[in-house]
Amino acid sequence: RVDSGGWLELRVVAELTDAAWHEGVHLGVLIVRNDAVWCFGVSTKMDGMTSGFHSLGGNSYGASFIVDDLPLLSGQYSFTVALMDDRSPLIYDTRAGVAPFTVRHAGKEVGLARISHRWELK
Repeated sequence: RVDSGGWLELRVVAELTDAAWHEGVHLGVLIVRNDAVWCFGVSTKMDGMTSGFHSLGGNSYGASFIVDDLPLLSGQYSFTVALMDDRSPLIYDTRAGVAPFTVRHAGKEVGLARISHRWELK
């Protein structure tokens, strides 16, 4: 369980061939609600990282996707994870339904995410 506004981490470990590692592999992550609504998607390449993984030794490589202030409201979610080629639209592997998690929030707001806002009475 994760609280809305809380911290969320997805740790990904991938086994890559030497050729794939040298050609460049990026990590794509998509947060999906249990009714198949895509909430947020991003990749290490979109965020300007030169590499999508760091070596853990042997053919194992790792990366962590971290959200410091999760804006999602109550619901059930999971991740879709993709290993993506650095130089083309090729996707090496995709896994859906990874690391399911539940978000709870104490407020009465409805919808998908808590949007920072304020009221003015003029």
